[in-house]
Amino acid sequence: MRFLLLEFSTPVLALMIVGGAISLTVAATYLVRRLVPEELHASNNQVAGFLFAAVAVIYGVLLALTTLMVWQQFQDAQVTVEREANVIVDLVRQAQELPTPYGNDLKQATISYAQIVDTDEWNTMTRGESSPKAEAALEAIWTVDRRIHQDKINAEEKDQFIFEIMDTLGNLRRIRLLESKSELPSLMWLLLCGGALLMIGFTLFFRVKNARAHLLMVALLSALIAFILLMILELDNPFTGMLHVPPLAFQQALEIIQRMR
Repeated sequence: MRFLLLEFSTPVLALMIVGGAISLTVAATYLVRRLVPEELHASNNQVAGFLFAAVAVIYGVLLALTTLMVWQQFQDAQVTVEREANVIVDLVRQAQELPTPYGNDLKQATISYAQIVDTDEWNTMTRGESSPKAEAALEAIWTVDRRIHQDKINAEEKDQFIFEIMDTLGNLRRIRLLESKSELPSLMWLLLCGGALLMIGFTLFFRVKNARAHLLMVALLSALIAFILLMILELDNPFTGMLHVPPLAFQQALEIIQRMR
């Protein structure tokens, strides 16, 4: 479903999904009221009410669980980004304790990596892809570490500590990229959309004497379900759309590094 967020902006999607659901539901309800006699239609209320209540409970639980799941994934992605940015600051602090030119080279390579992630890779992650420039910048950091290790200019304990920080940095980047690619399975979306159609379809079996009240009720129900599905779509892609994880943590890390002496 990522292609929807890439092809359309969130306001346009809201108009298409929420507005479309309201329009179709109201139109279908109006047609049923016009074509089906009131006495025959109203006789379904009692039986349809029990079935509708059962379907509503099942679908409500499904929506709640899915919403909680994608929200947790969204928060996990945000925590991953913040941890990666903190590791960048830690690596620069360690670089300041290294002798010239190793310390300066490691610092500049780390800053370059953070800048590329902030700009280039954040754009590629909207498509669920990594940035070759960020990959090269990360490799440049490891190149400096290999020089430090080969020249043996650092204490063994310090060298191991820097290696662990760099290893954590690489692991967090891989986790961030995986989180940018993960989505709900197609079967789950089929169940969510099918359940929405079933819920709205059940409203067509009910009859209310006041036509305006009837149309308003089904419009509000369809709007609520459509809006929740839109929110799930946005949260399911934490680096795409209006509700996305911003690169603020990397920008803050770069500001902290600039203030270092």
